[in-house]
Amino acid sequence: MAKSKQPGANDQAESILSKSELKRSMLARQKIGEKLVQLQPQQLAQLSLDETLMDAITTAQKIKHKHEAYRRQLQFIGKLMRYVDAEQIDQQIADLKQESEAAKQHLHVLEQLRRELIEQGDARLNRLLESHPELDRQSIRQWIRQAQKEAKLQQTPKASRALYKYLRDTLTLN
Repeated sequence: MAKSKQPGANDQAESILSKSELKRSMLARQKIGEKLVQLQPQQLAQLSLDETLMDAITTAQKIKHKHEAYRRQLQFIGKLMRYVDAEQIDQQIADLKQESEAAKQHLHVLEQLRRELIEQGDARLNRLLESHPELDRQSIRQWIRQAQKEAKLQQTPKASRALYKYLRDTLTLN
């Protein structure tokens, strides 16, 4: 005669994770901790992290030689990650990186615009002013002429930098 199973015994066994599952979970939290360590301080400030975790992250960032001490610190961060919502933090990191990529792309577009303005002159400037009439035509034309002169004489590109700074500070391209 077979023994009948108790109804609660099987449920309890299903809720206990295997050693392999625990290790995978721990390594995943540690990877998220490693992503946190790689963030800049201003990016970390945007995340909602508790003080202990933040201290552990800044300590890991200060470790110069990335050997055993760094590995142990990452393990400690992984341990602290047990008490926070790691998936939410991972999503916040992904959002930050996406914003960062969008900002980089915006700067590349501005760099291309500056290059086109210097190469094409008034023709490109007129097209730019059609879509952005709020820009200062006279200042931009002066920077373009000066940048062209500096390039021709192989001088320091001061006007080119000033033009880029103006475009960066005033334009929000979509």
